[in-house]
Amino acid sequence: MQTKFQKLIVISAVLCFTTTIHAQPAPPLQNDPRQSPDVELMTQNKLNRLKEKLNLEASQQAKWNDWSAKVLSDVKLRKSEMQENMQKWSKNRDVPQDLTTPEKLDLQIKNLTEHINMMQNHLAKLKESKSNTIDFYASLNKNQKTIFDLYWDKANAHRHMGMMEHPEMMQRR
Repeated sequence: MQTKFQKLIVISAVLCFTTTIHAQPAPPLQNDPRQSPDVELMTQNKLNRLKEKLNLEASQQAKWNDWSAKVLSDVKLRKSEMQENMQKWSKNRDVPQDLTTPEKLDLQIKNLTEHINMMQNHLAKLKESKSNTIDFYASLNKNQKTIFDLYWDKANAHRHMGMMEHPEMMQRR
C-alpha cells in the first residue's frame, strides 16, 4: 500500500512540475527572421541577382526601376508593420486571470477582429503588389518570364517550408 501511495506522490510532483513549466510564458523569440535588421539587404541582393539573370534591355529598365523600388518599399513597410503587430500581440498575450468568461470571450473577439483587420490589410497590399508585378512582367520576353517565374518560386519557397530552411536563411547559418 505504501508503494502505491509513494507512486501517487511522485506522479503528483511530476505533474505539478510539468504544469509549472508549461504555465510559464514563452521566452521571446531570438533570431526571429521577421525582425532581422537586414531583410532589406537580403531583398536588395535578391533583386540584384534577378536583374543580372534577366539581362534586361534598355527599353525594360524603367519598368524594372519602378517594380524593384516598389518591392523594396513594400519590404520596409511590412517589416515595420510586422514589428508593430508583434509588439501588439505580445501585449495581448497575457490575459488577466480575474476576467470572467464573458470578458475573456470579449477579449478573444477583440483580438480576432484585430487579426482579421491585419489580414485584410495584408490582402490589399498583396493585390497592389500583384498589380505592380503584372505591369513589370508584361514587359518581359518569353525567356525572361521563365527566369522570373523560377525566381518567384525560389523566393517564395519559405511559404512551403520552415523559415529557417529557406535557402537565404541556410546561407546565414
